[in-house]
Amino acid sequence: MFNIVVEDPNAAASGSVDKLFVWQNSWGLSTRTIGVMVMVHGDDKGLVLPPRVATVQVVVVPVGITAKTTDEQRANINNTCQDLVDRLVKVGVKARADFREGYTPGWKFNDWELKGVPIRLEIGPNDLEKKQTLSVRRDTGVKNPIALDQLEKDVQALLDNIHNDMYTKAKELYDSRLKVVNKWEEVVPTLDAKCVVVMPWCEVESCEDDIKERSAKSAEQTDERAPSAGAKSLCIPFDQERWGKIVPGETKCPACGSDAKRWTMFGRSYSDVFSSSFGFILDLRRRPSWEGKGVSPAVSSIAPVGESTDYAPDTRKATDSSQAMTRSQPQNGSTPRVKPPEIRRHPNGYPNGID
Repeated sequence: MFNIVVEDPNAAASGSVDKLFVWQNSWGLSTRTIGVMVMVHGDDKGLVLPPRVATVQVVVVPVGITAKTTDEQRANINNTCQDLVDRLVKVGVKARADFREGYTPGWKFNDWELKGVPIRLEIGPNDLEKKQTLSVRRDTGVKNPIALDQLEKDVQALLDNIHNDMYTKAKELYDSRLKVVNKWEEVVPTLDAKCVVVMPWCEVESCEDDIKERSAKSAEQTDERAPSAGAKSLCIPFDQERWGKIVPGETKCPACGSDAKRWTMFGRSYSDVFSSSFGFILDLRRRPSWEGKGVSPAVSSIAPVGESTDYAPDTRKATDSSQAMTRSQPQNGSTPRVKPPEIRRHPNGYPNGID
């Protein structure tokens, strides 16, 4: 947003009518969080969605139906599957049954695993005899029988366990990647190990520019075609005591040697990885499911908690839109073509709007 101004609260006393530009930061929740979810929780089988954000939490699949299965047995299995779905929906669980014809149970298992559904319930002739259903967790693959008379209670408890286990696993991974650094010689090796550097910093802009340039030049090149990504500040954690006390006049910034003010996280940006992950999820959304509806992605991620280091009063001017979508003249009797929209860019290089 540009040209957002407010009245100066001190203007009344001085008789001034000056306006003040508002302060903005970068706390917006963007589509990159979808990429984070894919990379943090996903595996080689596809998505692994946390239950609280999954559009389908439980899928019920009929199994054990063969050419020898009678119409009565088939109907009994399918009716039981639908009954389970109805019971779960009544208690607030987002469930559905997969009655697609022409697909084997194994194919359906793979399809729903790809989409990341947290729980799969299987119902077959043997399950009906035992008055149970077999549950399969998407995150771990663990299988356990659930008594039909305990369905609602056990499924809700299992969803909570999956959520807690996934969060704990992601949090432990996140914490293991935070590395305290007090010497410049340790910064680049820590970044090359795909970790986040937590170091005392002077909070000077020119120092951060130097860190970005030096860390890019010293980076280990695992692929000669890939550009070296310099480190930038990610956030200033609210919990400063976690990393130790910064002593004024004694604790120095490892990059420039000046007095450090606060612990700050530095890391590399992997925009290409985020873009490819988002492209993957978009591809899944384009694929029609058995009802002709795409699976809506949801987000669950672990992110640094702290003060944004990307803030400044925004005094840029927005570029006026001067071009509209136009039709070019047809050539040789061909169909008129629509001119694609032009993306405006402000001096800093990122999109400013679309004409």
